[in-house]
Amino acid sequence: MLNRETVRIVSDAKTAVLMIHGICGTPNHFRALLPLEEAVPADWSLYNIVLDGHCEDVPAFGKASMKKWKAQTEKLFEELCNTYENIVLVGHSMGTLLSVRQALRRPEKVRLLFMVAAPTPPFVRLSAASYAVGLAFGIKKEKAPVYNAMGIACGMKLTPKLWRYIPWIPRMIELLQECSVVSKLYKDLQVPCIAWQSEKDELVSRRSIKVLQKCGTVQVNVLPNSTHFYYKEGEREQVVQSFREACKAI
Repeated sequence: MLNRETVRIVSDAKTAVLMIHGICGTPNHFRALLPLEEAVPADWSLYNIVLDGHCEDVPAFGKASMKKWKAQTEKLFEELCNTYENIVLVGHSMGTLLSVRQALRRPEKVRLLFMVAAPTPPFVRLSAASYAVGLAFGIKKEKAPVYNAMGIACGMKLTPKLWRYIPWIPRMIELLQECSVVSKLYKDLQVPCIAWQSEKDELVSRRSIKVLQKCGTVQVNVLPNSTHFYYKEGEREQVVQSFREACKAI
C-alpha cells in the first residue's frame, strides 16, 4: 500500500476533516489499521496529510523538525478555517499534539477533536524498541500481528545502517518536549473531544489516561487489548463507530 496523502475536496462542503498521523507514521494508519477515513461522510472534504520528512527515506526525516510540522499543520488548518464552516481534527500519537495546538488557536471553528493514543507522557517499552530494530533489518514475522501492524503504520523507508538514525535524535527530543508542553494544555481545550487510549500501548504511558481524564471537555475511552498500532477486532470497530456517531452529531 502506498504511503500517500489523500485530499478529497467536495464542492460546497461545509465541513472538512484534517487527519494528522504520528511521528514516523503514515496516512495509511487512518486508511488500513484504523479506517477512520472510511467513516468520513461523503459530503465532507477530507485531508489525510503526510507530514514533512515522512514517507521518505531516513535522511529526509532527520532534516525535518517539530517546528516544520507545526508550521505545516498551522498553515493548512488556517486555510481550511477560511474555506469551511466546520473543522474536524483527527490525530494519532504525535498527530494529537499538533491537533490540540490548532484546536486551541481557533476553537470557534473546531466541531470535534478526535484523539487516538495521545502521548502524554510517552513511555517506550522494550518490545517497541525490538520491533523497530526488526523493521530496520527487514525481519518478517507473519504470525506477530502487533509487529506487522507497526510495519504497516511506519511511513519510513528504513535501513539497517543504524548510524544513519543519529540525526533522528533531535526529532525525538523535540517530541518529548512537545508532549510535556501539551500535557499542560488539555485543560484549556474548549471544543468537544473524544480520546481513545490503549491499555497495552507500548509507546504511551498509562498515565496519559489519568491526564486526559482530568480534562472536563475530553471523553476518555480505554481499549483493554489494543496497542499503539494494533487494534483488536471489536475494539477497532468501537473506535470507528465512535467517530461515525460523533460526525453524525455535527
